[in-house]
This record gives sequence, structure tokens and C-alpha cells, in this order.
Amino acid sequence: MTYIDECRAPDLSDLGTPVLADYVLNRVFAGAGTPDRKADSFIILFTLAVDKAVREYNAGRALLVEYAASSNRWTLLIESLGRFETCINSAKRALRDVARLSSHPDGPEVERSVRRLLESYGTFITPLRDAIEHMDAKVQADRLGDGEAHSLMVSHDSLYLEIAGNHLAFDQLALLLRRLREVAVELAAYRESDVGCPLLWYQQKDQCLRLMAS
Repeated sequence: MTYIDECRAPDLSDLGTPVLADYVLNRVFAGAGTPDRKADSFIILFTLAVDKAVREYNAGRALLVEYAASSNRWTLLIESLGRFETCINSAKRALRDVARLSSHPDGPEVERSVRRLLESYGTFITPLRDAIEHMDAKVQADRLGDGEAHSLMVSHDSLYLEIAGNHLAFDQLALLLRRLREVAVELAAYRESDVGCPLLWYQQKDQCLRLMAS
């Protein structure tokens, strides 16, 4: 008998295309980007973190689906939770990067409403990420309660992740990743000038995306 009977994490397979591919193509063919090196670095770091978070979420979900349909192959569950752990760490890093970008005076502006929305997500993902990162200290200090998960675990109903008394619903995590990706897509197309996109961009974008994905 498996620990979960189905995977209830939302499907994010429609977010499979890396945003970094769009960033590179926009930069090369559409004149996108900012001349400020620090701001540009934050955009790249943020985009990389978002792409990794989405990629790890999808990989973790696929393993959960496979595990739920298996004859209790625990290795699939363990590998899945490792993927979600990396996803959470990457999402937290993305939130930190976009906050630093927002405070940089010469970078692209991130709307206040978007910043507040992302900050609100940080309130529920940060405790889980901190518990993952500092579990050894909790064990050393005997700060774990009876029955609390010592490592990242999925609930029996497959609705949330948990560790050391902290919970994160898959629905919340999936929505955060969608919001982060929306911001990444906007930043990938950011241009300081109003010069129109070259015709070459429209003619070669799909071809370049296929080459980069191969």
C-alpha cells in the first residue's frame, strides 16, 4: 500500500519552456535588457531561479504520480521530495532576487502590487525553507515535537508538504510559481528604449527556441 493514493499537486507542465530562452532571444534580436550590469545580473539570477523552481516542481510532481501508481516504490517518493525541496529553495531565492531588483534604482520597475503579492507568498514559503535549511540545528537543540516530520514530507491526502510543524499547500506553491514566472516573462521582454523589434525577431524566434531546446 502506498503512502498516498494519488497526486493532488496541480499540473504545471504548461510552464515547461524556460524563460531564460526568451530572455536570450529578446536580448539578441529585440534589443531588450538594461545597460545597468547589476540590474541585468539580478534579472538573470531571478530568471534562472524561477526556471529551476518550475522544472523541479514538475519533476517532483511526475515522480509523485509515478509513486502513487506503483507498488509502494519508496525510492520514487524520496526522489520526489528531494525535487520539491530544491523547488522551494529556488522559489525562495527568486523572491529574494526580485526584492533586490525592486530596490535597485537603475533597474526595471516591479509594480508595488506585484511586490506585495510576492511578499505575501514569502510569508508561507519562508518557514518551510528555513526548516529545511536548519533542520540539523533543530535536532541538536531538541526543538522537534513528537510526530513532527524531520525532513520534507507529503501529507497522506497529498494536498500539502510539511516539515517540523510547517505546512505548504501544493495549490499555494503552484500559484506562487505561476506568479513568479509571469514576472520573469515580463522582465525577459523589458526594454529601456522604445525602438520597435526587428523583423528578424519575428521570423527567427520559433526556430531559435527549437535550436536552444535541442
